[in-house]
Amino acid sequence: FKAGRYVATVCGKSKVASIILSAGLDVLFLDSDVGILRPPTLMIPTSPLVHYTYQPEHGPRPDSRLPDCTDQGPPVGNTGVYWARSSPVMINWFRATHDICLTTRSKSE
Repeated sequence: FKAGRYVATVCGKSKVASIILSAGLDVLFLDSDVGILRPPTLMIPTSPLVHYTYQPEHGPRPDSRLPDCTDQGPPVGNTGVYWARSSPVMINWFRATHDICLTTRSKSE
């Protein structure tokens, strides 16, 4: 736990997302242990100004539509459920997140 293959898997999610985004595709990511109670496409924002949304740990009622999240978002987010727009800012952000993840995880070993 928190070493070897675990770190490769956790940090690899950001790398794979950056590759997909670089191909011009948006990313809708759901961890394998996520239970889907409603269509996850409801979290995709309608505003072209929003580049990233995620499921807050303590979100709105299940029958309400998620708000368009921006970089502020709720204080606690769940990185196991997110959507990202294919844009230069998101490609760079996911690449940086991958590098930070690897650096942070290797220091904690």
